[in-house]
Amino acid sequence: MTFIGYTVYEAIGLRVRAERERLGMTTTDLASRLVELTGDGSWDRAKVSRRETAERKLQIDELVLISRAMGVSVDHLLMPTGKPTVSVDGVPVDMQTVLSRPTRAVERASGEVDVALRHLADTYDEQKRLLVNIQRSMKGGMS
Repeated sequence: MTFIGYTVYEAIGLRVRAERERLGMTTTDLASRLVELTGDGSWDRAKVSRRETAERKLQIDELVLISRAMGVSVDHLLMPTGKPTVSVDGVPVDMQTVLSRPTRAVERASGEVDVALRHLADTYDEQKRLLVNIQRSMKGGMS
C-alpha cells in the first residue's frame, strides 16, 4: 500500500524522523532513550535509522516504544498536526512539500509540454507564412 508515492512504513518513518528532529534528538539520543526504557541493548543509531527509512518495517510495539521515548502519543506519530519538517540532504523541508513533489513534477512536465506545443504551433504558423510568401512571389515572377 502506498500513500502519495510512499509506503505506509515510509510515511510513518518520515513522521518519526520529523518529530525526533523537532525535539532536537539524534538517532543516537533516541536509541539511548529506547535502551533506558526497555533494557534492550539492541537499540542503536542504525536500528533507529532503519525504522525511519523503512529499510526495516516499524512494528506496532516499536512505534509505541518510540512514542514513549519521545514523549508523544502514537496517534501524533501516525497523523501529526501542524507542519512537521524533515531534512532532505540537510535542508529542512515540510511534509507537504515532500508529499507534493510527485504532483509538482507532473505539473512541471505538463507545463513543459505546453511550451513545446506552443513553440511547435508558432513554428508551423511561421512556416505556413513563408510558404504563402514564396507562392506569391513565384506567381508574381511568372506574370
